[in-house]
Amino acid sequence: MNSYHNLTRLTLYYLLSSIEMDLRSLSKKYLGFLEDTSLVFNEDLLPRISKRMDDDTSVANSSDIAALLEYVDFADAYQLVSANKEYFPPDIHEHIKSKTNKLAKATSVRNRVMHSRPLEYEDLPLVYDICNELTNEMPDIWGSVDKALRDISKDPSIVLGVSIEANKSEINEIQNNLPLPDFDETGFLGRKDDIATLKKTIRGAYPVVTIVGEGGIGKTSLALKVAYEIADDISSGYDAIVWVSCKTSKLTTSGTEEISNSITDTLSLIRTASQSLYDDGTEDYIAVLHDYMKEFSILLIIDNLETVLDKQLDEFLGNIPAGSKILITSRIGVGQYEYRVPLQQMSNQDALSLMRMLSVSRQVNVLTKFNNKQLKPYLNRMGNNPLFIKWFVSLVSVGKRPEEILADPSEFLDYAMDNVFQYLSSDSKVVLDSLLSVPGYKAYSEIAYLTQLDHLQLQKAMNEILRTNMLDINYKTIGSSYESLYQLSSLTRKYLEKRHPTEEDSYREYIKRKRALTTMRESISAEKQWNPYSFKSVTVRSRGDYVSAKYVLDAYQDIRAGKYDEAESRLADASKLTPDYSEVYRMEALLHVQKRNYSAAHTAYEKAIEADPEHMPLRVWYGGFLIRYEDDHDYAITHFEEAKKKDPKHPEVLRSLATAYVFKREYDKADSILSSIDHSLVDGDWLLRKLWGLHIDMFRRWAEEYASRNDAINAIKKYQVMKQTFERCPPRLVDDRTRDVINSAHLDLQRIILPHVQGQLQKNAISMLQWTSDILGVSMPKDNAQHDGTIKITFKDNGKDYGFIFSSGEDYFFHKNDVIPQSAWENLDKGVSVTFKIGANNQGQCARSIKLQ
Repeated sequence: MNSYHNLTRLTLYYLLSSIEMDLRSLSKKYLGFLEDTSLVFNEDLLPRISKRMDDDTSVANSSDIAALLEYVDFADAYQLVSANKEYFPPDIHEHIKSKTNKLAKATSVRNRVMHSRPLEYEDLPLVYDICNELTNEMPDIWGSVDKALRDISKDPSIVLGVSIEANKSEINEIQNNLPLPDFDETGFLGRKDDIATLKKTIRGAYPVVTIVGEGGIGKTSLALKVAYEIADDISSGYDAIVWVSCKTSKLTTSGTEEISNSITDTLSLIRTASQSLYDDGTEDYIAVLHDYMKEFSILLIIDNLETVLDKQLDEFLGNIPAGSKILITSRIGVGQYEYRVPLQQMSNQDALSLMRMLSVSRQVNVLTKFNNKQLKPYLNRMGNNPLFIKWFVSLVSVGKRPEEILADPSEFLDYAMDNVFQYLSSDSKVVLDSLLSVPGYKAYSEIAYLTQLDHLQLQKAMNEILRTNMLDINYKTIGSSYESLYQLSSLTRKYLEKRHPTEEDSYREYIKRKRALTTMRESISAEKQWNPYSFKSVTVRSRGDYVSAKYVLDAYQDIRAGKYDEAESRLADASKLTPDYSEVYRMEALLHVQKRNYSAAHTAYEKAIEADPEHMPLRVWYGGFLIRYEDDHDYAITHFEEAKKKDPKHPEVLRSLATAYVFKREYDKADSILSSIDHSLVDGDWLLRKLWGLHIDMFRRWAEEYASRNDAINAIKKYQVMKQTFERCPPRLVDDRTRDVINSAHLDLQRIILPHVQGQLQKNAISMLQWTSDILGVSMPKDNAQHDGTIKITFKDNGKDYGFIFSSGEDYFFHKNDVIPQSAWENLDKGVSVTFKIGANNQGQCARSIKLQ
């Protein structure tokens, strides 16, 4: 183990030893005169003290209490005072007793100091506070502490002459070769969640765990912190912890220095690990290490593994015996066998604390004078990177100006990033290049659009980059899912700007694509705002959906043009970019409808609803599909009602709901809904035209319903309301569909109303027929008289149910539905005599009310 102890650890030892010295002096003064050891030491303490005396071969064994008190340790010393109240002056006893909790905290610090355990960042200020508090309250009994404080204040380097020697009998730990942490100067700062996560992961089922993160972010420190905690936990199940460093260089104030005899290949790594456990001269180090890890529970920790990446390593990692584990720190993930624990930058507060403590401990007056507001911009530029901060403080301490260092941190950037960048593929470098040119968080689909890499290329490149921790990742909640957003880490951006700036032509192309994305977003947003219920309007949940939305809209144009294969390809691309995007499934449903695959369309709509149940236009479109292609009016109404809950006044939602009730023949409900629509909310004639047309058709259907029940009175009333509704409709909104509705009414009046009414009803029906004739521009039927004729021909095969009647030199078309009764249709063959009335259809005059003579 490294015997070097830095200034902080030595300072703590110096101060804690002075407390221990004063406590022993107090004990000897007030307890040393006693002769019966049982009066001073309990049955647990005496054997421990005697053992320490026995281990010290420089003195003879003695039962003298004063001699034994020399071997009381820090914790025992203040507890002796508390436990022997009757022998100490009351003020001293109360003083020591009141400090029990703080001295207990100091005991924990003392154990970390003595046993070479990682220090905590609050250790030094904690001990200083205790020492000052003791000397301020009762200076007479804390002479050694007072002297220690004055010595350090006068010359901090005085502690460098101190040697720390722990009593080995105190140490109860798992066998290990862990090095002394290099963060003693400030203690271990923050990262409580990272410590807990790493310990939990190591206790889990993963044979290989890798801490990944950018250079200098604190991977080694975290690994050491956790390793020491495991070493102190003899219940952890490990027999030994083996540390192997693959670090090949170190960063100093004069630049990057290569480490001599560093490990650069798998064989050297395994040899070092094997020899740390047992060295019998054999050269089959892989077999030896494997046998040890099979026989015993070994935690092998490999630091800075990015310098050793070869096939032998893959084979070794893939063959770890059960019970043993490997913990790795690396700037690059090592591959398929690992469970990766990404380490992010320090918090702002921890980075600030680190800067403060380093500046104070190294007496960098330039920085200690700065307030937090002045230091934060420096920390932001350093990305809160611990090594960057240490390097920065070191350079300032030797006379460099802060602005000068941050203006050109090339040495640090090269040290932190070169080992990562050189391993990246060309596609990965294209991704980094695009993010360098177009800053800010980007969704996966945006990166795909900027780079123009196909799905497999981009997926592989992103996986490779994410192994390096060169990207910051932000997760944005989208309904029940989330979207991952990526941007270059601060350190990566600085490195690329310095060493790998984007070429001008590439930069221009990225900016061009960025502008196209912006234009696309504006166009989609405008369409959505104008009419969210238009089928070519798409909903976007986040910026990542815009690229997929473009593919969806392009597919819509392909479908309309009959280019189904092209549409299917675009939708497949969109699905890869945003697998849970409902608009992809919605357009897929339209594609299936056009291809007459209604079952697949139904499934696609259901997937769309599942992906985004709050997408109300989607429910309206799905309801329309259910009405048109599945006659499932009730299920359609369910979706329309859901849309109505969210958008209760939107004319399109209400029109769709009314349509469902029209098809269900619940005309009262449909009329109530249509009458409630505020036409001032309608934006555009296309929807107004639909609303008027539906209302007119509803009354025509309502009339037909009454006519089918032989209720001519109500039928004619509904025709009259239809007429009134039509006359209220602005002429510009009357289209061919509405004319078809009027034509259907015109034919129904002749076929099923006029033949069955007389008197005033007949006059009303003729009046309506005159009106429909005028609207359609056709001649009013000349009479309602019966005519004689004979069947000229009928068409009864292949689903054709019509024929022609010859009368008075003319042929009259007729349909099976005009035969009275319908059962007589089978008897209508060529030459059969019939009577009929003359009516009209779209092609002109025709035969109605046909009866056998």
